[in-house]
Amino acid sequence: MKETYTLRYSKDLVKRAVLSYFFRKMGKSYFIAIALLSGYFVYELIDGNQSWIIGLIGAVIGFAFIIPVAGIVGHIRIGLRKLVEMKDATATLTITDNCLIVQSAIGSSEITWKTITEVWQYPDYWVMLSGGSFLMTIPQSELDDDRRKSILAMLEKAKIA
Repeated sequence: MKETYTLRYSKDLVKRAVLSYFFRKMGKSYFIAIALLSGYFVYELIDGNQSWIIGLIGAVIGFAFIIPVAGIVGHIRIGLRKLVEMKDATATLTITDNCLIVQSAIGSSEITWKTITEVWQYPDYWVMLSGGSFLMTIPQSELDDDRRKSILAMLEKAKIA
């Protein structure tokens, strides 16, 4: 089996994919912990506590906000730069029995089905992860239901979806 599709990327898609990746990786517990710690910090400040521990907690809260924001901004910039390098913002997705191949003006990637560890399905795009170091965004705008089902069948065959 060999199927080929055209994928169309956009700035909005890149931004949403990066945001969904970061928020999903950080998880709800991250935000709950920061909210609780921030509440405690504000309570102690209102109570007049100005000890070094409260200062340390304030610094931890600051870093807890700054580090993810810096990561998100950096990844969005990288994604948008690659989008500009693609010129027409399109890529070709080829699906075979053994792998998934994406080709564009800036290069190509070939991923065997076995190496894909997770697929996060969103209405407008899918995020495919391979280990901890590789992720690929697959826009869904050009894929009809039959094509999506075909990809899902390959993922199920590889025991991913």
